Amino acid sequence: MSHTQLATVDFHGQALTVITANGQRLVAMKPICEGIGLQWEAQLKRMKRDEVLSTCMSMVDIQMPPDDQRRQVTCLPLEYLNGWLFGIDVSRCREAIRPTLIQYKRECYAALAAYWQQGKAADAPAPSLLRRRWLVSFDRNGKEVVTAVPQDACVLTLPDFLKALAVDGDLGVTGDELFEFAIAALANLRRRSAYMTKRLSELQPVQLKL
Repeated sequence: MSHTQLATVDFHGQALTVITANGQRLVAMKPICEGIGLQWEAQLKRMKRDEVLSTCMSMVDIQMPPDDQRRQVTCLPLEYLNGWLFGIDVSRCREAIRPTLIQYKRECYAALAAYWQQGKAADAPAPSLLRRRWLVSFDRNGKEVVTAVPQDACVLTLPDFLKALAVDGDLGVTGDELFEFAIAALANLRRRSAYMTKRLSELQPVQLKL
């Protein structure tokens, strides 16, 4: 596929690389299987046996981080990842991630029950991954980075943040939180001042001959 881009998404505590190719978001399955402690070959066979997943698997020629060369990787569309995760055997995963996966599967069961009982997918509670908010940004190398944003958080540009600080009531923070921010800002300024003072003291005076 051409015109591929990479982005990093937080997926249940795991750094997940999403491939955008021709407008479709794909997930390389081998890294996520290894990340949660599943045997890749067994999962590949399971996807090939699945009546739905087998129809949407694709191969992408791409260089995945931290690899140093391009390879053919097996991918699923991002929207099918939840269904694949719902069908895995939790007992085969790393012990540290099992509670998160069990909670996610409980949410999937509740969503399916709500759908069949109420007859409308819109009325079913979405799994936690779908209810989350995401911030899309770009790092210094131009790579797209997708970061999960807490439900009680607000996202502001730096100028808007400084402006909101100057207006009483425009920023949803308590007095204690604002005080902690001020202390942290002063400590940062103190470190910067000490650094600049040290740099200036290291500069040798230059004598000019007239």
